[in-house]
Amino acid sequence: MLDNGIECTNGLYGGRHGKESPLPGQGKVLVVDDDASLVKMLNIRLWAEGYETELALSGAAALALAAENPPDLILLDIAMPGVTGADVIEKLEASDNGRAIPIVIMTAYPQMLETVKGHPAVKECVVKPFDLPGLVARIKEILAA
Repeated sequence: MLDNGIECTNGLYGGRHGKESPLPGQGKVLVVDDDASLVKMLNIRLWAEGYETELALSGAAALALAAENPPDLILLDIAMPGVTGADVIEKLEASDNGRAIPIVIMTAYPQMLETVKGHPAVKECVVKPFDLPGLVARIKEILAA
């Protein structure tokens, strides 16, 4: 459950109601954004591409999920209330399990990219609105490396 009482793993929006992806085995992606509609859209697209998804609407929920069952990659918004994306990165880098997880930053505020510059876990930064097929292709490249 998220801080706000919404189910966060493959069930926030049903994760296709628990059905397995048609292309299993691509990896697990933790999607973190306080915009529920964006999280839903990314969940649907990643599921269709064969990814298992975990979903969080806050930085605190993301940290809990990453600690419980580390994902293969995190899609992370920077500008969130409370625990920000930059806070999430700092806390993950301080943990044994979290520091190796690659992160793709999503933001509507390009000036905020300075807050994550130089972090080794950050593999890509995309500005909203972004090209979804390009983002999915980049996720595949990062996970294949």
